[in-house]
Amino acid sequence: MATRGKLRRIEKALKGNIGAIELADGSTFYFDPEAVFEEMFAFFSSSLRAVHRGEARREPPEIIRAVAKARDREKAYRTVFPQGGLYDPERESTR
Repeated sequence: MATRGKLRRIEKALKGNIGAIELADGSTFYFDPEAVFEEMFAFFSSSLRAVHRGEARREPPEIIRAVAKARDREKAYRTVFPQGGLYDPERESTR
């Protein structure tokens, strides 16, 4: 049985509003570009709270694991964060 998130991604794919990352194993990870900011904000907020309290951080969102497993991680990062995110590989390489 499919999860709600997977069903939402499939629905968005049918409507044409979906991002895709090619993974190293040859499969493709589909994601909702409109949900990335919300997911990342929630993850970083909960991580900051956990570190402040001395607790373990929660697992990273699926999108982060997908970027880590991508065939081309830089391309995947730029697909997920087209305006740049917390880390900009171009800016970092010029320092």
